[in-house]
Amino acid sequence: MNSPKALRRFDFDTVMLPVKARADKQSKNDYVPVLNVARERNMTVITVNAVVKDPWPDKKKPYNTWYQPFDAQKEIDEALWFSLRP
Repeated sequence: MNSPKALRRFDFDTVMLPVKARADKQSKNDYVPVLNVARERNMTVITVNAVVKDPWPDKKKPYNTWYQPFDAQKEIDEALWFSLRP
């Protein structure tokens, strides 16, 4: 993720951030720079996509969503807590 230049340049109250728990180990999904600027500037952070696994691999979809959601309660809880971590 690039440096959050827009967050430093404009006086936003809120930033919306897509968070995928499964992507946490990938360097391109480093949320720390955005979270640091949000903390410095007293911005609210709204996370989205916390329970998204991946897009569907084929046209068969048991749910009416564009993504495969976590559907086991343990996975949902872990993904939610991941998105709420400080």
